[in-house]
Amino acid sequence: MASCATSEDEQKLLDAIATLGIEESAAKAEEAIAAVDPSAPDEEVEAKAAVAEAKEAELAEKVQEMAKITSKPLDEAKAAVKSFLQAKDRERIMNLMKGAQTVSLMFVLDATGSMWRIRDAVKATVREIIGELQTSLKYLKFEIGAVAYRDVCDEGGIGRFAIHNFAGSISGFEKFLADLEVAGGGDAAEDVIGGLAKALEMPWKWHNKVLILCGDAPCHGSQYYESKWVEQYGASWDEHPDGVFKDSQPVKPILEALRAKGVQITFLRINDSTDKMISEFNKEAGEGVYIASTDGLISIGSTHTPGASDVTPAEAIAEVVKKSVKDSVTGSVSRSEATATAAGMKGTRDCSRAMMSLMEPIGEEAEAAAPAEVS
Repeated sequence: MASCATSEDEQKLLDAIATLGIEESAAKAEEAIAAVDPSAPDEEVEAKAAVAEAKEAELAEKVQEMAKITSKPLDEAKAAVKSFLQAKDRERIMNLMKGAQTVSLMFVLDATGSMWRIRDAVKATVREIIGELQTSLKYLKFEIGAVAYRDVCDEGGIGRFAIHNFAGSISGFEKFLADLEVAGGGDAAEDVIGGLAKALEMPWKWHNKVLILCGDAPCHGSQYYESKWVEQYGASWDEHPDGVFKDSQPVKPILEALRAKGVQITFLRINDSTDKMISEFNKEAGEGVYIASTDGLISIGSTHTPGASDVTPAEAIAEVVKKSVKDSVTGSVSRSEATATAAGMKGTRDCSRAMMSLMEPIGEEAEAAAPAEVS
């Protein structure tokens, strides 16, 4: 029944299964059987058992009708139904597994003057990253997008945002990065929150939603950075310390909405000026740590950043992206397997208990199988 090409007889059986609604009846019978709880009060057990028997009888009648329509022996009709339901269950589980390996990958990147090494590192490694993930994840299906953010002072000039919509083309993503001008920014603080808001607007459609956030400066608003930075740089650190400027937004609803969509965020840490921002973002998001942050710093200057790891920006990005995607997919596959197992235990899909009942003699078969009375 599961072969790609079906014979005329098989097609008649499949058509009859569809016409009579046998798959739906089998599922209803299975649900009714699963609802019978032997530990419940006797009256409840009896009532639910009666419903289950009625559903089983309805299924049996439809299979008998199917045998008549197709001019097949009843045993053959039963076997065809069983094979059909088992094939459907295998297909469902396979679709669950494949669906668990679909990934929407989004980069939200600071695109101001100091960040060209990160832009180049993402461009240089993205093809290798996807290739390695496809090697280790058999059914990986991906789409990749980006939001490059600058600052409010860049509005009307170089541009406050540059966006690459989700697509399955690595070449298209590489071209976007190659064309991305890394400049602007004005003061030290940038419109990080605006970048996250643009990411929220993107059409996240795949099962796993992974966002890599990367910047070397905090957002506007004095609550998102230590006072030492203002003491060191003065007004050039943040021209909007109250966090209010053209089209500014509070971060809390943005993070809550991203979380509700199932978007997992990892912050690629370049220096410690962003530490308080990520801490405050996690408080705003609620329910524990939402944004994971890399432990080590990444050196992007012409000289080595004190406290930074020895890995290159490209190596650090590759490691973070691969780990984030693999962790997400592993969790999704595990949950899908649990869902499939639970459904199998309940029998709501493969209809194992309903089929066991169906495979027993029914109607004329039962009469023929009954032992003769001894006179």
